[in-house]
Formats: sequence, C-alpha cells, structure tokens
Amino acid sequence: ATTTNKLDNPFPQQLGDFEVLRKIGEGGMGAVYEGIQKRLNRRVAIKVLSHRLASDGEFLKRFQREAQATASINHPNLI
Repeated sequence: ATTTNKLDNPFPQQLGDFEVLRKIGEGGMGAVYEGIQKRLNRRVAIKVLSHRLASDGEFLKRFQREAQATASINHPNLI
C-alpha cells in the first residue's frame, strides 16, 4: 500500500516491520522517512536507497557501511 505526501510523491506505508509515517527528506542517495518499528514500538528514521543506485555495487556497499555505523549510535536525542 502507498500513500501520497504533500508533494504528491507516493511512498510505502509499510516496509517490513516498519510503519512509514511521513517523508522527512531526500538526498543524493535516496529518501528518509519517519516511521515506527512495530516490534520494538519505537520511532525511527528509515533511509531508502534510490532505485538507480541500488544496482550500483559501490553505492550499495557505501549504503551498507553507513547503516552499520548509524546502527551503533546510542544517544537519547537521535532516532
């Protein structure tokens, strides 16, 4: 299922265990959404790599390194 934000850009309402609430922004590598991780009932930021970069092995490795580094951050003011 998809929903449409104010910019008329469709985005998914569900990504695995994550409920997508709204699009936060977009950058060179993809888009960032605000969501809720259902299993842990916590608010999260979900970064989704753009389709055109997902097929590029080097960008995919960079994206995975960023995800691993971000996952290790533990701070009360960060989601």
